[in-house]
Amino acid sequence: MIVEERADNAPRGTLEKWPAFAWICIPGIETVGKYMQPELSALTGEVTRRRRWRIRWADLPLAVRNKLQATGQITIKAGDYAGAYDYTWAQVRNYFRDSQTGLDESGDL
Repeated sequence: MIVEERADNAPRGTLEKWPAFAWICIPGIETVGKYMQPELSALTGEVTRRRRWRIRWADLPLAVRNKLQATGQITIKAGDYAGAYDYTWAQVRNYFRDSQTGLDESGDL
């Protein structure tokens, strides 16, 4: 799940590394707040999971998993970002699943 969002070039803690953490960098995107929302019970409105959205790690293509294992990071191109990147948002967004609905992401950032 997404644990935290940080500004571009924010410092990293020494323990924030693969395999406990994966860095998914989306340069130029101010917020991914949608993916930080908790999952709420439909009956009570109480938090049932820390995050509503999950990344389907086991389903990621082998190339993505290899890149994460080698470097602990991938860079995703979204919006008008023109720098170096590993994948586009369109290539990876369907690996983000809404736990509440069971549907994969299909929208833009």
